Amino acid sequence: MFLSAPALGMGWTMAVVLLIEDDPRYRMMMRSMLEVEGHIVRSTTNGEEGIESFGQNRPDVVITDMIMPRRDGIETIGLLRQLDSSVPIVAVSGASEDVLMVARTIGAVATLAKPFSAPALLKAVADAVGTPSIQ
Repeated sequence: MFLSAPALGMGWTMAVVLLIEDDPRYRMMMRSMLEVEGHIVRSTTNGEEGIESFGQNRPDVVITDMIMPRRDGIETIGLLRQLDSSVPIVAVSGASEDVLMVARTIGAVATLAKPFSAPALLKAVADAVGTPSIQ
């Protein structure tokens, strides 16, 4: 569900984002980056909560950390793909590049290695949902 903002004079489209991140600093940072851009963000602290939230209300895009307690990113991506094979998923991780390669293999459309910049996150989300990013 994309919410078109041209009527508001903004000329861009915002997305509903499900953010699954166990690190409170990264969760707050990413949420802020996305909300400043105009996205609507729902956040959870682990994959188990993320799957539950996804089942209650499908977002336009999911951003998930790869290394988390109570269901890691690999299992989370696999379960999300079972629920909806078309939802775009962006995987983030501070672990090795190998972890991000696995995420791409199992269905992430984009990956970001921590630390990353706001423009990198916003571009990944915009590319994932097929809308231009605002620079």
